Amino acid sequence: MKSTLWALFFFFPLSVLGQVPREAKLLPDKEWIAFHWEGSTLGNRYFDKAFMYAPFQIDSIPHRFKVQFDLGATHSMLYGNAIAPYLQAYPELAAKLDTVNKPFRIQSRQNGSFKDVEVHLEETSYRLKHLMYFEDFGAILTSDSVSSPTVKHVGTLGASFFKNKVLVIDYPNHRLLVLDSLDSETGKRFDFSECRIDKGRVKLPFTIGAKTYWVMFDTGSSIFPLVTNKKYFKKLADGSVTDTLTVSSWGKSFPALGRKSKEPIRLGSTVLTQSNVYLMPNFNRFFKEEKIIGLTGNALFLESVVAVDFRNGKFGILKE
Repeated sequence: MKSTLWALFFFFPLSVLGQVPREAKLLPDKEWIAFHWEGSTLGNRYFDKAFMYAPFQIDSIPHRFKVQFDLGATHSMLYGNAIAPYLQAYPELAAKLDTVNKPFRIQSRQNGSFKDVEVHLEETSYRLKHLMYFEDFGAILTSDSVSSPTVKHVGTLGASFFKNKVLVIDYPNHRLLVLDSLDSETGKRFDFSECRIDKGRVKLPFTIGAKTYWVMFDTGSSIFPLVTNKKYFKKLADGSVTDTLTVSSWGKSFPALGRKSKEPIRLGSTVLTQSNVYLMPNFNRFFKEEKIIGLTGNALFLESVVAVDFRNGKFGILKE
């Protein structure tokens, strides 16, 4: 979520959909982009699937970077603090940075962008007219970082990157695919549901019991199955609190209380799970503005291959 939360939510990995073919031949292997999970410790508990990262390179700069894969962020971006030493080392990249015109808004601030850059995700290259520059954000890197061989986290791969495309996320095999469209035979292998694409954000119709509720699909929310507000927490969850977490978003900490859901969650004809629902009342305003009851992350899909058709507003789960 670009202006509210992204990538710093945690929950136990849930495997609920049954194993999909681990070598599903959707398209040639060379077109896939590998992503990797990174873990994090929260309190005294370790979560092995806390963050999703993709490999990233910029123009012809000979350095390896990584960006967080976060569909909750409406724009792809580079972090000002992290990219700073590379702007000093590579004036040709600095020359592409426009901080006079600031079309991108985040955290109540306007931000500029890099113009006409070529980015590389493994062997696949993309030309971007604008790549947001998030000023004064990210880990502060020094000039020593430029000579260090370690892979640096410098930004976010957000929803804007996939505009008018089809994104395939193969969770079991840790890889992504970006297509103009799915061929008809491949499309038939997915259980597709109509979804809403709002400013790039993907909103899914979850059927719980006899009612349908709209939730935002946010890969940056890590592996929460469902986060909601107080009103829907009472409707959808039952019994005593079974889990309590403190999560961080934009440098602030928030409590999250979990209860078992009263009924399974269904998307299209696919029954997802009967798992925990989490209460995070701090984001009630965001939910109201976005006309959703909450967020879903990666937990419900960890053993699935999913396809997000940004052009036609569809979300599909690969059938077994």
